[in-house]
Amino acid sequence: MSQHEVFHRLLGAWNEPNAERRKETVRASLAAAFVYADPHRPGEMTKHEEFDEFLEIFRARVPGVEVKPGERFSQHHAYARAEFVILRGESVFAAGTYFLEFDESHRIVKMIGFLDREPGAPDSS
Repeated sequence: MSQHEVFHRLLGAWNEPNAERRKETVRASLAAAFVYADPHRPGEMTKHEEFDEFLEIFRARVPGVEVKPGERFSQHHAYARAEFVILRGESVFAAGTYFLEFDESHRIVKMIGFLDREPGAPDSS
């Protein structure tokens, strides 16, 4: 599976209603030793269980949204930059960019997120 496909698969975990399938996706996509950080977290996550809980909280706090890959995904060697959007219906609720690092098996070892458009902010385009 390519780095691009792994990123898409992991984004699907945000949308997965079934907790067991979500956990399977997380474990298949994230390396055993990984780091995740984004602006809505007080610190880094390094355990699959923390990430599972993070996704559960996200789903409870913003029901009815869908997380999808954005238009751009660029990579070189073990690194990638990937855009994502969070949709509420047909409207963009939030958008951002992840910077990723992958291991030799294309599992994510580092995923650092930045919001380019805060949740609920008006579209500037």
